[in-house]
Amino acid sequence: MRIEDIEVFRVLAETLSYTNAANRMYLTQSSLTRTIQQMEEELGFQLFDRNRRSVSLTAAGKRFYEQSGAVLEAYGTTVEQARYARDGSVGTVHFSAHQHFVNGVVYDIISGFQAKKPEILLKISSSDTEHMIHDLNEGLIDCGVCTGRSASRDIERVVLKKYRDCAVLPPSHPMADREEISFGELKEERFMVISRKLAARGYDQVKNKAHAAGFDPMIEEEADSVAHLLALVATGRYITVLSENYQALACKRLCFVPLADESTVELAFLWNRNNPNPCVRVLADYIRQNFKRKVGDFE
Repeated sequence: MRIEDIEVFRVLAETLSYTNAANRMYLTQSSLTRTIQQMEEELGFQLFDRNRRSVSLTAAGKRFYEQSGAVLEAYGTTVEQARYARDGSVGTVHFSAHQHFVNGVVYDIISGFQAKKPEILLKISSSDTEHMIHDLNEGLIDCGVCTGRSASRDIERVVLKKYRDCAVLPPSHPMADREEISFGELKEERFMVISRKLAARGYDQVKNKAHAAGFDPMIEEEADSVAHLLALVATGRYITVLSENYQALACKRLCFVPLADESTVELAFLWNRNNPNPCVRVLADYIRQNFKRKVGDFE
């Protein structure tokens, strides 16, 4: 039985006239009659009592009419929801946020998008850059915000913000009030970084910058989070290198002094342009329109 057949039945039930019903449905009377007969055969009961003078609903026909309106409404809603899903207006996006890189833009994306597209659920997870890119390449997540890059050409990268790298110093440090510091000036410092098992960038960054400046840095890897790292710097025994993004976590108790080489870290939105989930493209378009930044734009 087709949805169109139910619509034909309802028009006949309302008009109780084959002529009028056929005209309203743009059918011939013979076609309408055949439709009703096929419905009755399929249902196994009669819908109409009919003779040469009149047409009336049977008791079963009246009940079928009362309930069939809800069937048509449910069908219409189902089709509408499916169309929304096809267009990316309804659905779920698996969104991963960087577990170490703390940034307000991530919260702005999440809250702003959910306010604009409440029918799309953002399922939020957290990971480091390495695991996030792996999960993105494997299709385990739909998208993510992190500081890395994927080697896959299918992964599109939209830069959200750029941040200066800074030497993070305790207030008592002799260079704490400087406007900027060259890395060579940090030759005698003891560096503290987050364990490479958790975040390799910090260690590699210090090592590479020190070698470029002509010295071998003293590096310890005790910190297990950014908060822990900042607390260790606060003891006055160590310094570290972080992007200016983390200043808020230091609660104005530590000094972030930009490095003279003007090195930066980019926070970017990554997604697979071949992802079949249409909601991901809706989110990507939203981010391009509202959060994509020009080169050189800092906060």
